[in-house]
Amino acid sequence: MYDKIIILFVLINVPIIFFFKKITEMINIYDSADNVRKFHKKSVALFGGFLIFYNFILFIFFDCVFNLNFI
Repeated sequence: MYDKIIILFVLINVPIIFFFKKITEMINIYDSADNVRKFHKKSVALFGGFLIFYNFILFIFFDCVFNLNFI
């Protein structure tokens, strides 16, 4: 049962990771440097936090629906 859920997570996340740059350009959420506290050269995508939150919600959903008792 666990192997099917791992495969499902991989199938969901690989396209998101593969098209990460296009998704961030489409959504247009970037952090720009202000040269006071932030010293990065280019704009940085803020989409990574969403991916962590998205995977956490999926994990909770599968735990509740399939009664896996992970939590």
